[in-house]
Amino acid sequence: MKNLLTLFVFVAVMAIVMPVLFVGHFQPRWADAANLIRNNDAALFAPAEFPDPDTGATSTDSSFLKNPPLGYLERIAGDPSVKPGETAVRVPVLMYHHIRPMRPNFSKADREYTVTPEAFEEQMHSLWLAGYETITPDDLLSAIGKGQSSLPTKSVLITFDDGFRDQYQYAFPVLKKYHLKATFFIVSQAHSLAG
Repeated sequence: MKNLLTLFVFVAVMAIVMPVLFVGHFQPRWADAANLIRNNDAALFAPAEFPDPDTGATSTDSSFLKNPPLGYLERIAGDPSVKPGETAVRVPVLMYHHIRPMRPNFSKADREYTVTPEAFEEQMHSLWLAGYETITPDDLLSAIGKGQSSLPTKSVLITFDDGFRDQYQYAFPVLKKYHLKATFFIVSQAHSLAG
């Protein structure tokens, strides 16, 4: 019963958190920017809009991301601290599917669900430089009962869906390099919905 309750609470939290983090995208906006810069290929990626953290105005000019202003990533994410009267626990959740080299024959869905190994390492390096500490779903669940202060000040939850081999091949060594924790949701058995 406790496991079922834990699962229910985790799914409820994810249902609230995920749409907020990934509105219109399956990876963070700065990941899109890194891919645009690295690949310099407008055919693979639609132009992304980048918010100016000071004015709120958006632009498709990603050139400033080669040398972003100090604290840019933190400022576009907003203030994660809980405000007076709030009962929420605010933690960014980064969800990945494929970490693999981009191929020209990938479908649109393949491109949306793929982050290149180079972009992934850049993202993890950015988190490490910014002082983020990775947590687990259990840490998040515990914080829901204890409050935001039970988590590190800069917490982030990194997850991988489906248990693809490329996650182990490309992502695991990077996570190990930066001493980052991640949660891998492994599909142990597929079921057909056809009746």
